[in-house]
Amino acid sequence: MSPEAHEFCLAQWDKLQMHNSGPYTPVSMKGTTVFMPGTSGGGNRGGVSTDPRRGYFFVNISNRPTTSRMVADGAGGYKLEGAYNAFSDDKGWPCINPPWGELVAVSVNSGDIVWRSPFGSAEVYGERGKTSGTNTLGGSVATAGGLIFIGATVDSKFRAFESATGKEMWSTQLPSPAMATPVVYRGKSGREYVAIVAGGPGTVQVPGHFASYHQVLIAYALPNADDVPIDLAKFAPTEMPLRRGPGGGPIPPAVPPTAALSAGPPVLPEGVGKQEFVTMCGQCHGVSTALSARRSVKGWRDLIQDMRARGAQGDDPTANRVGEYLSHNFGVVQ
Repeated sequence: MSPEAHEFCLAQWDKLQMHNSGPYTPVSMKGTTVFMPGTSGGGNRGGVSTDPRRGYFFVNISNRPTTSRMVADGAGGYKLEGAYNAFSDDKGWPCINPPWGELVAVSVNSGDIVWRSPFGSAEVYGERGKTSGTNTLGGSVATAGGLIFIGATVDSKFRAFESATGKEMWSTQLPSPAMATPVVYRGKSGREYVAIVAGGPGTVQVPGHFASYHQVLIAYALPNADDVPIDLAKFAPTEMPLRRGPGGGPIPPAVPPTAALSAGPPVLPEGVGKQEFVTMCGQCHGVSTALSARRSVKGWRDLIQDMRARGAQGDDPTANRVGEYLSHNFGVVQ
């Protein structure tokens, strides 16, 4: 994407002795194995949607190289290190040419790819980033009217594509990535709606708290003549107006948003290791999940090592600081 990105990626390749020998390359005990489309790549959760009249199914895929290596386990054997480590450039994007995310239509009768469209944007790379695609998590829904609705991208947008051609027909900005599958339905009045849940790991932070899975449901419909439009950009995710009163204005939440939020996510005490804990554990399963139970010193250490083996980022000193922070603040009460 840029000379700087190229040099950054090349330096990693040389330093870590990266290699790839084609599909199904086994993890090596010498150097670092690179996988494509990556352990988080290809079609992921969310599945596919279908257009039975055309005989198509639609799947969103990620092209995201990841790395792994085998290392000594200290007991005479070996263990896997870094099952989900991303091979990324200096801005955190994949160390390959785009597209990094695609929406693909496949003919169920022949198995041929009918069309493929870049899916998602990396605005940090300017004009070229508009068609770069991004990592995707979430599914799509196809309508009888010939549209595919899908969120799923890390650029926090909700889009509609033409199912016959893959052309992007519409998009709107969401308050956070929609790592979910949309739903379409018809109301009692006959009006048709499409709804999506926006939110995911680490998408909302409140001072003193870390909300690992704070989500908001947003519904869209073709406007009626008497509708009062709501500008979603004016609202924070915790203040999103999900209903309208008789005069068209939003009905305020029954509980103040910050009060509702503080009742769930844990308060993280200050101390060495706090931010590293959030970085290591808050971007996959979420901080609340990690703190679902108190553990002994050994229990925390074992959990951290298991998470590192599954792809959590952090070297040994970082893991030790995180372990000490968790043992001190969330250890078993003696």
